[in-house]
Amino acid sequence: MLKVIRSKTVKSFLEKIAPINIQDNTLPVAKYIFRGQGDSKWSLLPSVFRAGTKTPGSCEVVQSTCLTYREQRKLEWEVLKSFVLELNSNGFYLPNESLFYKLTSLESHTEEYNLFTRMEKAWPSQEYYSLLALGQHFGLPTRLMDWTYCSYIAAYFAAKTCVRLQENGQAVKSLSVYALNMKSFLLKNPEVVEYNINNIHKSTTPIVTYHVVETPSYFNNNLKSQRGLFVCCTEYGNVSDNKFLPTPLTDYICEELASIENKCSSASGCLAQSLRDCEEKCIMEFRLSSAHAKELLFELDKMFINESAMFPSVVSCIQTLYERLR
Repeated sequence: MLKVIRSKTVKSFLEKIAPINIQDNTLPVAKYIFRGQGDSKWSLLPSVFRAGTKTPGSCEVVQSTCLTYREQRKLEWEVLKSFVLELNSNGFYLPNESLFYKLTSLESHTEEYNLFTRMEKAWPSQEYYSLLALGQHFGLPTRLMDWTYCSYIAAYFAAKTCVRLQENGQAVKSLSVYALNMKSFLLKNPEVVEYNINNIHKSTTPIVTYHVVETPSYFNNNLKSQRGLFVCCTEYGNVSDNKFLPTPLTDYICEELASIENKCSSASGCLAQSLRDCEEKCIMEFRLSSAHAKELLFELDKMFINESAMFPSVVSCIQTLYERLR
């Protein structure tokens, strides 16, 4: 069950998510990363999976997930291809030049496209991470979720979004900062999954996993400034024509914990309890009332965590001046 930690004041909230307090030295393997969300009711889902997200397809803007896994992967592939072609036509840097040829060569494109849409290969594979990360940080819907190594940066994005929602007339009860143990064995890298589970791509039921993605930041100023990384969702199985059902990260972790509980029921008491204690701290949620969102932004600004620091540009410096007067 997800552990929810509530705070009544900004001071208490900042103390609870402070790096020196949140890193749990009682766990043998723990390194937390963070994500802020402006509304605690929102699910932890990648942007391309969310209802209402406007995704630029090949012929139209798509505002929902697709009916099948095949169609969903087709949409994401087409979006990435269009993004790469647009970047190149305007002279922007491509993180992986070989992908340009793979995406534009008819033969290579068709082969790769078929592997992904037939669910014969994990999507996305490692070679696509940097391109997807670049797109994600500039507003392209992808299956990468933004996370950060810094809890205060996560709090900034939660507070900023919460204030924007309120200014738009939406009722928001609380904002959240999530802490995820990136070393948890519940997070499964595709290479490890495919190695350990025989014939995983032939499974007749969908197998969903999440894993951490770290990409180079030297060419991505936003990623560098935000100390960013990502959490990615991958599905497996001979299920290309099955109905596509997105699984939120919290649901995935709860299901994995339940599986561990079942496996540990027959194990020795000490071992079972040790595994349970470690993985129950895999993900935590810290909540603060939306009434304190502006105050939270004010306190973070004192630590130089603001628009101009997160999105380094002259325009962002001007936006910070307005942000301080909200």
